[in-house]
Amino acid sequence: MTGAHVDVSRSRDANDAGDRAGRPRLRWFPTLLFALTVGVWLAPSLSGQRTLAAVDMLELGAPYRDAIGRPPHVASPINTDQAEMLAAPAAYFRELRQPDWQLWDNNVAGGTPTGIFAFNGLFSPFSVPYLVFPPWYAIGVKAALSFLFCQWFMYLFLRRLGAGVVPATIGSVAYTFTGANLVLLHRMSAPLVLPAALWAVDRLVDRPSLRRVLPVTVFLAWCWYEGFPSGFVYSAYLTAAWGAWLLLRRGWRDRHDGSAAIRGAVKPGLFLGLAGAWACALAAMTVIPLASELVWRGILEGREAGIDTHLSHIQFFGIFDTWAVGRYPSGGPWWTGSNPVESVTHVGMIASLGVFLAIVGVIVRRLPLNERASDAFAFFCFVATSGIFLTFVGTRLLGLVYRLPGFTDNPISRSRFVIGLSAAVISTLALDAWWKGRTFAREGSSRYGPAVVGSFLLFALVAYLGLSRAGEYVMEARAVGQFRFVARGILLGLLLAVVCVGLAAVARSRVRFRFAAGAAIIGLLYVQLWYPLRHFTPQAPVDDYYSIQPGHRALQRLLDGRFRFAASGLFNFYPNSAQVFGEQDLRGQALHSLEFKHLVSAAEPTAFSRDPLKIIMPKDEWNVVSPILDDLSVRYFALGTDDVPYGIEYGDPPPIDSWSSRPLPAEARTVRAPGPVSGLLVPLKAGQCKGRVTVSVTAHGRTRSASRPAFDARGDWMSFAMVAEDLRAGDPAVVDVAASDPSCALETGASRSKLALRLLGPDPALPLKVVSTEQAWIYERVNALPLVRSHAVWKTFPDQKTLLPHALLRPPSELNEALLVEPAPDPKPGARPARIGPVDWDGDRIEFSTDGPDETLVVVAQNGDRGWTATVDGAPRRVLLAHGVLMGIMVPGGSHRVELRYRPASHRAGTAISAVALAALVASAVVTGLRSRRNGRRSTATKAFPEGAGPPQPPLQP
Repeated sequence: MTGAHVDVSRSRDANDAGDRAGRPRLRWFPTLLFALTVGVWLAPSLSGQRTLAAVDMLELGAPYRDAIGRPPHVASPINTDQAEMLAAPAAYFRELRQPDWQLWDNNVAGGTPTGIFAFNGLFSPFSVPYLVFPPWYAIGVKAALSFLFCQWFMYLFLRRLGAGVVPATIGSVAYTFTGANLVLLHRMSAPLVLPAALWAVDRLVDRPSLRRVLPVTVFLAWCWYEGFPSGFVYSAYLTAAWGAWLLLRRGWRDRHDGSAAIRGAVKPGLFLGLAGAWACALAAMTVIPLASELVWRGILEGREAGIDTHLSHIQFFGIFDTWAVGRYPSGGPWWTGSNPVESVTHVGMIASLGVFLAIVGVIVRRLPLNERASDAFAFFCFVATSGIFLTFVGTRLLGLVYRLPGFTDNPISRSRFVIGLSAAVISTLALDAWWKGRTFAREGSSRYGPAVVGSFLLFALVAYLGLSRAGEYVMEARAVGQFRFVARGILLGLLLAVVCVGLAAVARSRVRFRFAAGAAIIGLLYVQLWYPLRHFTPQAPVDDYYSIQPGHRALQRLLDGRFRFAASGLFNFYPNSAQVFGEQDLRGQALHSLEFKHLVSAAEPTAFSRDPLKIIMPKDEWNVVSPILDDLSVRYFALGTDDVPYGIEYGDPPPIDSWSSRPLPAEARTVRAPGPVSGLLVPLKAGQCKGRVTVSVTAHGRTRSASRPAFDARGDWMSFAMVAEDLRAGDPAVVDVAASDPSCALETGASRSKLALRLLGPDPALPLKVVSTEQAWIYERVNALPLVRSHAVWKTFPDQKTLLPHALLRPPSELNEALLVEPAPDPKPGARPARIGPVDWDGDRIEFSTDGPDETLVVVAQNGDRGWTATVDGAPRRVLLAHGVLMGIMVPGGSHRVELRYRPASHRAGTAISAVALAALVASAVVTGLRSRRNGRRSTATKAFPEGAGPPQPPLQP
């Protein structure tokens, strides 16, 4: 075929299964199957009984651990990112409904941009349910829309490649529910939009026109707005490669007519370039601010990816069976290396066997592929080979790939969804060709076309990895006692695959059973792909979805909008949950600037050692008296009730010589306080208790109490923090122990017929004061400075590196001296700081009044950013950097109104570009739509009245 290209959408084979049986195509078949596959999975969340999120992990820490009254039930303990990332949409769309476009969130990570980034899919069309439904329900609706969209466009893409209804439906399910897509749910959704982009590119290359540019533009921009940039990067590269491959194959077929080859490639190539540029313009609203922030914050300076940044070789076997690399989330160890979020590559044995039979059939020239299918088959063989090689092998080629624009430190393993996509396309085209029995199209005089070459490369790579790593894999499996389990899993998967081959064989010979066989294959695919990972993103209790607890309210009262808090470990007052509750947390997942990292790391060198994107503060590692935490306004520090309170024990632990379920007499529970009491430990044990155990101390007519979950009573010392530091040595106090559940068989330990107690007093080295025991042990750091404060004294340093040692070693008496890294006028001797009026803090805007006789430096203790501007009584003021990263404003003496606003120039520029691109897109859609309708009417008229003929004339009247 030279110079003529047929629109596949019009010339698609009509010999589908239903057509061959003399029946019309059943368009309800894919619709019904897609609805069933998503509906069965999401039934609990779509019915409102559960929420589709790993927020059950919040049960592991305060305040939820104390609120639920039972041991934590965590289905997927590795999915910490979900519990952090799902707070942002809840907060963002709550503000958007007011309406307020939130650009900055001051409640997490010392203050961080939000609405100028696309990390959390805030601008995804799938996120529209957040505007209508409660957040805990919207996430299930969003997932349903995402997976239905992916299934439908994968189906349409396979149909464009010539596949029949049933094979295309099977292939769409095979890709949609691959392990990478299920595991990366709520993180990387661009792969679910990728089939739509491939479908649109295919249409554009077939018949290039402005009208067909628009879908490519929309779907590419959509991939970006799904969040998680690496998903967009890998999807965009694959989409571009698909377009280039189609143009290459078109040029190859037209190679004997040079002018036709050029004409056939130039126009679609230009349109593809236009679509890519247009998509970038549509995405500029968040692309430009992100690029600006990455450069300004120095994120790209820490490039670490290289030739060894890939998955373990033996995780290659996880392609065939997800349990081949570990039984997660329950039933056994994850024993092959990287955590499941970053390593699940499950394609399944059914699709894998389909690919094997397909490539062998092509190699031996026994699989009849038409020209169109042959091109797609070859392309996805090359993609699968590249995906497997880069994900599991690496070599220096991987180092070069990481140098491509957009890759930076995005692990190449996140592109492993292309393996599942390729497997679905290859096996679908093979099944369709086998069922239809078409003739293999020889490509010119060459015996080895691209399909044969791609098949051979894929076969050789899989054989090499399988044979070379099998011995190591078996040894590793035996070492952890998993070999028999893995062998059973692989054999079961292979059995299901053989059953599917049998069903396909029956459907080939008996066409009327094709729909039934297809439905059965889809059911087995669903069992093999979804069932092992059904709890990876759990259907968690609705109450776990950031429901406010008494512990939150107690913390909010203490913070009063004037201070910041931090908590021990990862789960206590979970990082990023402060976005929902409006509690300013030092922690939180974010892109921290290098200066902020340096500041926090000066207080604790291990702050970012466990996770470069968030601060984790183990109780016994952190220097809670660091003056840098005072500068950061960390007034409160929260421990979980399962943490041992801060304090020094009075005396030695008494021996436990008896246990009693009966209340001890008052004299057995009376103690003489050796001094101030900040905590105590009581030996307790109970059976299957629900509710709480409460310990009370009564002295001088006042009772202080603290509670813990009853399931903590396991026959050992249980610790309780206590707000009883006003006790003096020798003061009598009565200790009571009670359970909230009347049926609880609570037993207390005794020593010499008295209640066994260990009393804790304040630690002089830690100036911390217990201020709340409401579902947590909350301590006050009395020296912490307010979030907005004024300084009459300041000192300048040449850079942050010089400033930090001084900041770290300052005594409390010098905390009122601000530290700057920028030139500033000398402070006036004897000057007094200004009084700060009520602070109106609304994320993107901070407003307050000052009143004082002298010029002062007002410091706002949050991350400085180039997007912040300041005015004093409406006049612009320069924003200085205190401690190298906090915001400072010089305010003259007198009464003034100070306002800070976050409006980054990069966001304004990006929004303007996106607005123009969107207007052009809408205008183009309207124009092309009107032109299409006009051409349609003209075509109808031409068909009704052929050339030279007019409308029928009425008969002549006599």
